[in-house]
Amino acid sequence: MKTIEQAASEYTPKNWSSLGKIADDAFKAGVKFAQQWISVDEELPEKGSRVLLKNENGYIEIRTMGVSSISNGKLRNTIGGHLVAHWRPIEVK
Repeated sequence: MKTIEQAASEYTPKNWSSLGKIADDAFKAGVKFAQQWISVDEELPEKGSRVLLKNENGYIEIRTMGVSSISNGKLRNTIGGHLVAHWRPIEVK
């Protein structure tokens, strides 16, 4: 798998001179944003969506959000006996 730096380098044309640095930084910022975890206190995943869930201890699991997973604006799932603290969408191809 390529590193973020390798992907950014391939994404940015070499002949862009000073614009290349801006494009390179923008690419890396986009990757960083896409890799952020979303707090369940800020936002909840949609029912039926496939997501990564992370509990309070950092344990991660892939789940599809079922109808009973979200109730009254709260995420009811636990992983390993601990409440889910964060989530991240995953793209299913």
